[in-house]
Amino acid sequence: MMRTRILMVTIGLALGALIWLPLRAILPAGIAATAVDGTIWNASLRGAEAGGLALGDVQLAAEPPALLGGNIRLGLQGPALQGEAVLGSGIDGLSASLLPLDATLPAQRITTSNLTLRFTAGQCTTATGQVEVITSLATLGGAPRCAGDAALVDLASPDGLITLRARIDAAGRLTLS
Repeated sequence: MMRTRILMVTIGLALGALIWLPLRAILPAGIAATAVDGTIWNASLRGAEAGGLALGDVQLAAEPPALLGGNIRLGLQGPALQGEAVLGSGIDGLSASLLPLDATLPAQRITTSNLTLRFTAGQCTTATGQVEVITSLATLGGAPRCAGDAALVDLASPDGLITLRARIDAAGRLTLS
C-alpha cells in the first residue's frame, strides 16, 4: 500500500512538472527569440529566428497525444507561418512566407506550401510539399526530396534558365547554392 502511494505521488509530481515546463527548457538550439513566454502547452516567441530565417512572432501549443507517445509536437501559428514542428524530427505541413536573415543567401523571400520534412537518426526519411524562392532575378520553385542526411530542393525558374539548390539538414540549417 505504501509503495502504491509513493508511486502515485512520484507520477503526480512528474506530471505536474511536465504541465508547468517552460517552453524555454525544450527550445532547440537552432531557434532563437527575443522573448519566450509560456509553457509547452501554450507559449509565444517574439522575434523568432530559425535556420537563418526570420519567423517573426509565433504562437506554439503542444499536442498532448504526441507527448504521450514520447514526441514533442508543437503547433505553429504566426503571421508568416502555420504548421507543426516535431522537435528532433522535423516539420509537418508547414506553409510559410519567410525572410532570410543571412545576407549571403541569394533570396529575398522563401515560401513553403504544405512542406513536410522528417529526419530519423540524422537521415532524411520524408520530404514533400513545395518550396519557392524569390530572388532579384526570378521566382524559383521546386519540390523537396531526401538525399542522405539532408532534404534537397532543386529550384528552377519557369523557363529553366536559372537554377538553385536548397539544402536543409536535420538541425534545420538551410544553405542555398
